[in-house]
Amino acid sequence: MTTRNWLIALALFALALALRLGDLGTFLTIDEPRWIEWSANFSGGLLSPDYACSSHANKKETVHGLRCTIRIYQPGVTTMWLGSLGLQLYYWQHIAPTGVDLLTFLSQPPTFTPELIRDVRLPFVIVNAAFCALLYLLLSRLISPHLSLITALLITLSPVHAALSRVAHHDALTTTCLVLALLLIIGYRLHEWGWRWFVLSAILTGLAILSKPMGWIMPIYLVAFNAWLIWQRREWRYMQQLTKETVIWLMLVLLTIWLLFPALWAIPREVIYTMLVENSNIANEGHSQFFLGEVSDNPGVWFYPINWFWQLTTVELLGLLGGLLILRHKPRPQPVHVAFILFIILYTLLVIYSPKKQARYLLPAIPIITVFIALGLAKLSRLIWQSPPKPVLYGFILLLQLGSLWQHYPYYFTYYNDWLGGTQLAPQYITVGWGEGLEQAAAYLNQQPQAKSLHVASWYSDIFQAYSISQPAEFNDDGRGQLSADYVVFYINQIQRQKPYPGLIDYFRQQPPVFTFDAPTLFGPPLHWVEVYPAPAATPIKGAPKIEGVAQLLAYKLHNPHPSPLPVGEDKNKENLPLPLGEDKNKENLPLPLGEGRGEGVVTFTLYLRVLGPLAPDTTLSLIGRDAANQPQGNWRFRNTIGEWQMGHIVEWHGQIILPRPPYKLSVSYQFNDGKIIKELELKH
Repeated sequence: MTTRNWLIALALFALALALRLGDLGTFLTIDEPRWIEWSANFSGGLLSPDYACSSHANKKETVHGLRCTIRIYQPGVTTMWLGSLGLQLYYWQHIAPTGVDLLTFLSQPPTFTPELIRDVRLPFVIVNAAFCALLYLLLSRLISPHLSLITALLITLSPVHAALSRVAHHDALTTTCLVLALLLIIGYRLHEWGWRWFVLSAILTGLAILSKPMGWIMPIYLVAFNAWLIWQRREWRYMQQLTKETVIWLMLVLLTIWLLFPALWAIPREVIYTMLVENSNIANEGHSQFFLGEVSDNPGVWFYPINWFWQLTTVELLGLLGGLLILRHKPRPQPVHVAFILFIILYTLLVIYSPKKQARYLLPAIPIITVFIALGLAKLSRLIWQSPPKPVLYGFILLLQLGSLWQHYPYYFTYYNDWLGGTQLAPQYITVGWGEGLEQAAAYLNQQPQAKSLHVASWYSDIFQAYSISQPAEFNDDGRGQLSADYVVFYINQIQRQKPYPGLIDYFRQQPPVFTFDAPTLFGPPLHWVEVYPAPAATPIKGAPKIEGVAQLLAYKLHNPHPSPLPVGEDKNKENLPLPLGEDKNKENLPLPLGEGRGEGVVTFTLYLRVLGPLAPDTTLSLIGRDAANQPQGNWRFRNTIGEWQMGHIVEWHGQIILPRPPYKLSVSYQFNDGKIIKELELKH
């Protein structure tokens, strides 16, 4: 390894840091609040046997000490080690001077200030930036330094790697450990690197397994790689040697896992059960994805190839083109290329046939795939320039990759292949968004009058509430929480997957949003990533009772809950018959004016219903007032519902009830026109 190699590696490390450190504390992604909280539990459990936290298996159960170092099936131990380091950094800078002791700090729910987010993320950024430099150094011993530098430059400047490597999460960490372990074992097997690299490969594999179950691909890969080598040599002694070394390697992997996973010291059976059985059960459940226009828990074998293609940059597409030109000549692959291809195939098969899919799960294969993209770029540059100066190619890569990153700073997650339509068209085909931009919606609502008393229902509420000063409202599956809020916040992948259901989304989106966060697009207008809509601030109805096959009563709003006298000359019995929904005696489609003082005896109301089916022609919905003796009191009158009476839609029913005396309760009845009540649903207020 020459001085030039080390200087290039140092430059790559500095470049990777520069691209990942900027505005590090400005936003959160979906899973980070949990990982930061779990890192606090992990750290506290290590420091004190008396530290208490909720059990990973039963949130209502309290456990202590080392049992707090297992928080999830994945198991994310490396994530929690680095998260703990970041929390320590934050504590000694910002909390210790206030006199609060460390265990007290770790026991309290984290406050997601920009300083906390920045400090927790910092160790992740440093480790993943170092990967870019180490990737170059190790590759330059396996392939040419020129191709190694192209590969390392592409990864350093990759929008997908830059995005995932600057958050407190485990996908980039798994990639760092897994890819470095792979390169080391290939170097040991093919180029007879020393035993220290063999041992380091086993340690890194153990770290990859502690990061995520995908790390188990390395033992599988090693067995397959050994089989290929044995087939090449066809020597009995060589097979014995490889088998012996593989057993030693596996023992080192298991030793690493045991030494660095404190929960194994205390509750080994529970940990093993969690990692093997619970992980398998959860993986088999799948994950809701929007893919090629459909929503599915298991989108099939094309999910990863298509998502990967959407993440490619212009330079990488050129490399793919060059790779196709190489394949035309049917070159004989070198042993190192076979080793790389074997890993790509095995890892891709693993993630493709796992029911639980996320585009980011492919990340560990991307640096190895990029080696072949680098080969294609080198081939293409030779075809164009014959003998191109290498710095020209490096500068070309740097310029184009930086352009892709700059446009989407500071999130990077919003980048998608410009040649396929970029961010503008990607949401029509694949799931997009990981929480970025919600902090901007919170900042907008924080500036509204009486912001602290506002109730806001938001998708990914844990991220939104980390930045919001408003009161949280539930984001219910039936929509009651959203209707009870002052504002509702929608996120792009929620809209893509139509969660909780299309009728509720359409109800709010029929009006213009009061705020949007727009992702940058190269073509066409900006794309709404986050949308904020006013909500009716209605009263949710407990249990959301249903009239089966007709409607579900979600919420109501009384616009003058303390009625006052009827205007002089007003006939309280005027228009006192119930109407089938949609019929209007006065042929007017507008509701009665809301909020007007109508005099004692008149209550103006709005009901919010979810349509479950058609109304029979001989039935009506009516509002009834009942007194203390449960006797019906009052006459009602109303006009058209607002919204179409179609399956799944939300409709508003506006009207007034005329009450001769103050009611003790109000209820909605579903009845035949002859007055026979089929069902009565009480409005508890």
